[in-house]
Amino acid sequence: QQGLVVSISLAGALVASAVAAIKLGATLGGKWELQLAACFYALGALCMGAAPTLIFLLLGRFTYGLGIGFAMHAAPMYIAETSPPSVRGLLISLKECFIVSGILLGYLGSYVINGDEGGWRTLLYSSLVFSAILAAGMLTLPNSPRWLLQRGRPTTEARTALIRLRGQKVALEVIEAELTTMIIASEKAGIGGVGELL
Repeated sequence: QQGLVVSISLAGALVASAVAAIKLGATLGGKWELQLAACFYALGALCMGAAPTLIFLLLGRFTYGLGIGFAMHAAPMYIAETSPPSVRGLLISLKECFIVSGILLGYLGSYVINGDEGGWRTLLYSSLVFSAILAAGMLTLPNSPRWLLQRGRPTTEARTALIRLRGQKVALEVIEAELTTMIIASEKAGIGGVGELL
C-alpha cells in the first residue's frame, strides 16, 4: 500500500504530461496550463488531507500528480518563451533549484511531524499555500508573446505582453526587434506537435 500511495502521483504526472504534449499545452499556453496545474495541486491537497479512506488518498495523490505533470510541462516552456535571452538559461536552472528545494522542504516537514498522529494531514494540506502562490503569481503575468503569435492573435497583443515582461524602461526599438524575431520564428515553426516526431 505504501508503494502505491507514493507511486500513483507519478502515474498522474505521466498522464498529464502526455495530454499536455499532445494537444492541451499548445491550446492553453504556458500561463493557463500553470493555472490548471495549481488547481490540480489544490484539489489533490484537499483530497489527500481530508481522505477518510485509502481510495480517497490514492485519488488525491493521482490528482496531485496531474498538477505535477502539467507544471513540469508548462514551466520550462513559459520561462523560455518569456525571459530575456541573456538570463534564459539561468532562470530555467533556477526552476530546477526550486524543485530540489521543495523536495528538501518535504523531507524536513516529514521529520517535523514524525511521531505526530495525524500530522501527515497537516503536511499534505500545507501544499495548498504553494498552489495558491502559484495561481496568484501567474494571474499577474501575461501570456507568452510567442504563444499569442502562434495562436494567430493580433501583433499588438503580443507587443503589449512583451512590454509587460520587459518593463517600461526598455527602449521601444529593442521591443520591436525582439517581436520581429518572434514573428519570423513563429511563421517558420508553426504550432508543432507530437506528429512532427513521427
